Amino acid sequence: CADAGEWTLVTPTSGSLEPRSGHSAVAIGAKIYVFGGLDAIAGAIYNDVRIFDTRTSSWNKPEVEGQPPLPRNAHAAIVLPEDHETTNSRRMLVHGGSSPDCGALADLFLLHIPIDGADDAPARLRWEKLSAVGEHPEARELHCALMQTESTVCFAGGRNHDGKVCTDMVLLDLDRWKWQLVPMCEWNRCSLAAGVVDGELLSFGGWDGGRICGDCWRYRDDEESWLPVNVVATESKQAATEPSTTASPEIEARFGHCGTTVTMHSPSELGEKTPFQALLVFGGMNAHSDLNDLVLITPNQHSHT
Repeated sequence: CADAGEWTLVTPTSGSLEPRSGHSAVAIGAKIYVFGGLDAIAGAIYNDVRIFDTRTSSWNKPEVEGQPPLPRNAHAAIVLPEDHETTNSRRMLVHGGSSPDCGALADLFLLHIPIDGADDAPARLRWEKLSAVGEHPEARELHCALMQTESTVCFAGGRNHDGKVCTDMVLLDLDRWKWQLVPMCEWNRCSLAAGVVDGELLSFGGWDGGRICGDCWRYRDDEESWLPVNVVATESKQAATEPSTTASPEIEARFGHCGTTVTMHSPSELGEKTPFQALLVFGGMNAHSDLNDLVLITPNQHSHT
């Protein structure tokens, strides 16, 4: 529980998931949908879909119709807003990634996911390969996908087929399925964590092609550029609106971490809990060690460790 600040070890009651890294995981209702990934030790690269039901703590491997994506890891995946024309299913968008055989990829897929209990819900999941118009982005891996608006997906960061960090941000208009490339000069990253917090794109860490980063940047439509954010570490037990005045651990630079936007609650003067959004980051690695810490980046630009 994020508000309680507690870890709970979950032991699956049935099913299993082969070891893998670089996979994606999205949540729809009480289920987590895992796609792809790489087991470097076994030499296996996956394009399967696995579902973890948080109500029963069970794994299952569903039947999936349609043409599946090539096996891959380090791709970007995101759940799209509900389609008003299709109320009995949700959609997961998958872009790019990489495989040992093909390198970085540039393709685009939708996974149609039936909604539990919906009338006339399809019996199986279904893959659909998409062809968007406009100026196509170069192949990339190690990027992330964010809902910039209700109808625009932003693909931020990444590394191209030549192993260089991408120098653009990619927008996909869902109404027209049209690409738009936004050149970036001041901010280029791969293997980062990012989220949308109070309408702003917020990123933390990653690799810029020359160093492992531990900084935070934000992007706003009206400013049309990434701007650095001054992150101050505070004690985790303090309220998010109250920076600590005592010494606290330094937030380590990292890449290969994960992050998501969460809604937290802080006490108000009236005793009520006030909701606020934040970027919650877990783990990653740097030149010294693998990490297992949590970093909470709040709207007032204070980071809790």
